Amino acid sequence: MRLRAGLTLIELVLVLALTATLTGAIGYGFMAGLDQQRSHVARQADTNPVAALEREITRLIEGAKLTEDAADTTTYMVGMADATGDTGTLGCDTLVFTTTAGAPDFGPLLSEDDYETQYTAQGPAGGVTEVQIGGQLQGRTESVSGLLVRIQRPSDGDYTQGGTQRVLSTHVESIGFRFWNGASWDDTWDTATERRLPGAILVSYVLADDSTQSVHSFVVAVPSSDVDANNTVTGTIE
Repeated sequence: MRLRAGLTLIELVLVLALTATLTGAIGYGFMAGLDQQRSHVARQADTNPVAALEREITRLIEGAKLTEDAADTTTYMVGMADATGDTGTLGCDTLVFTTTAGAPDFGPLLSEDDYETQYTAQGPAGGVTEVQIGGQLQGRTESVSGLLVRIQRPSDGDYTQGGTQRVLSTHVESIGFRFWNGASWDDTWDTATERRLPGAILVSYVLADDSTQSVHSFVVAVPSSDVDANNTVTGTIE
């Protein structure tokens, strides 16, 4: 009896059908996993919104990115006082920095707008993310309560604007940032003065519904910083 070599058309169709079924199942499982993760994060935020806020701020700061190139204007960290120059009792009230911990932007995949419309509204996608955390929207005159965040991906040479903005938390009345220079806490920071990241950032905030105005604080270490007690900042960062 002669042996038959190769596949018949029916066998090939069956293999293709099985492959398509497996691919669809894997894709469905992946999307279901993403949905479950998003639901889990949302439930956590609903259960303890303040703890969720601290985790999000910690995640972003821990990914702080600064290149060693002094001519690079696309990576930075700036802790700014308000318009009057007052840092207040909590430190500076606005922090803008570049981070590799920016969440993936699925907006372009879900939006029905064309590329030009999305680019005009959100800017380009990808690259190091610029994050600004504070209590004032850029380029807006209306009053908005709560803690705000501005995201621009990728970052550019202008850290005062760009990207999209949203309310990060409605539970925070005021926030402040202080920066560890290796020996003490500074109220402001500017990598244009000395191109180094602080060793850690002290984040302090007051809740809007707290009649006692108690200050809540937590410290976030900056893993990519080279600042420590034996390698302090020597520039004039106030």
